[in-house]
Amino acid sequence: MRYFVFMICALFLAAAVKPGLAQEPVKVGTLRVKMAVIDMNAVRRNATAVKDIRVQVEKFRAEFQAEIKKEEEELRTANQELGRQRAILSPEAFTDERRKFDQRLAGVQRKVQQRKQNLDKALNDAMFEVQKSLNKIVVDLAKEHSLTLILRKEQTVLVAKPLNITEVVLQRLDQVVPTIKVVEPGK
Repeated sequence: MRYFVFMICALFLAAAVKPGLAQEPVKVGTLRVKMAVIDMNAVRRNATAVKDIRVQVEKFRAEFQAEIKKEEEELRTANQELGRQRAILSPEAFTDERRKFDQRLAGVQRKVQQRKQNLDKALNDAMFEVQKSLNKIVVDLAKEHSLTLILRKEQTVLVAKPLNITEVVLQRLDQVVPTIKVVEPGK
């Protein structure tokens, strides 16, 4: 029943909306509400800066994976050599060599984990810069058009096209922040 009432209200609201951001405010009690809707996921997916960030991070990830692959090969070779030496080394010497190998393996595993954390941090820091710019653009747009309510598209059931400010925000974001330099992970 609530869904039905909400849909009826949304249809009346959509019918009352005029094209563009300059719609007439809806009067709710003593407050006049002028609203818009934004698809934040679409902005984050399609922004030029975000695409650039993805390219940079993927480059770092490829370099990281190549380095790790090389170390894995070295470990595999060392493990095979350790297996061959098992027959010729005394049990104490083999145990010592095995301990050294295990320490090296643990070191590589820590390095892999640290690199992943550094890569995630670099990505998050760059995306935070995009988010700060995005927030400022949305606030500025709200001030320019006297918007009193901006909803995320994900939180709405029905949206009239004139209320959607996604493209305007995306264009402004691409102008203000066309690229963001991702700091090399671990630096």
